[in-house]
Amino acid sequence: MGKKENKKDEKEKDVILINKMYTGSYLNGNKGNNIGHEIINFFKASDGNNYIYITPYGKFDLTYKNRIKYVLLTDATIGGKYNIIAKVEVDNEGCLIYENYRNKESKQFENFILKDRFKDVHKEQAKDKKYGGKLLYDVYKNNIGNDEAIYATFKVKNVIMPTKTITVKINKQKGNECAKIQLDGVTLENGEFKKEKNDDKIPLNIGESNIIYLQEGNLYNFLLAVINNPTY
Repeated sequence: MGKKENKKDEKEKDVILINKMYTGSYLNGNKGNNIGHEIINFFKASDGNNYIYITPYGKFDLTYKNRIKYVLLTDATIGGKYNIIAKVEVDNEGCLIYENYRNKESKQFENFILKDRFKDVHKEQAKDKKYGGKLLYDVYKNNIGNDEAIYATFKVKNVIMPTKTITVKINKQKGNECAKIQLDGVTLENGEFKKEKNDDKIPLNIGESNIIYLQEGNLYNFLLAVINNPTY
């Protein structure tokens, strides 16, 4: 008998994570010798799976741990605009970052909650995440701040690249939110709409955190309809 589907977990997948990559300053560090961790986003690992690194350092708000449905990878924000590089559908296994650490060697600490959970995730992935048979730790070991990074944030079903340029601009005008999405010169607008209760995190642009959490609502549905359109 197969595993019983958890309807609650399925219902909680109501967030699009928009992640800005290639921000520049990190790649310019270490005399230009830092290798961008996001290079794994477009390659299969040695185990045959796709994983996604979230800028910066692979970390994100664990409040959304089981709620991420899609990750949109974008380039840098210029004038409030950014291009969507890829749409990533998160696997059911989802987030690879965990809060509790179970020590297999000692029952005394079996249920110990590790305070520095991110460092522990890094250590585990440094031992087992390989690309082309080579450990990611060996690829990145000379990067500044490498030991602070989590190499793989999400396990994903697929990575889909758009066939046309999709440019997104999200503004706030007179207390209302509106979105403009430009597809190879053709602009689609959802117009202005009153802010809904479940639209409490409408972004203006992708800031220094490099991340936007877009929750289910008008703008979420509009953006989802565009990125799932097979025409693009």
